[in-house]
Amino acid sequence: MLDKIAFSQLYDFQEVQLIAFFFSSCKLLNRLSNYMEL
Repeated sequence: MLDKIAFSQLYDFQEVQLIAFFFSSCKLLNRLSNYMEL
């Protein structure tokens, strides 16, 4: 039971990192496309 809780916490942490990475990538792409238009 304890391992299952620890695993779910680890999975949530990885999911949060993935979402943060996705958003930063979107920001970077948006900035890059704006730079290309100028």
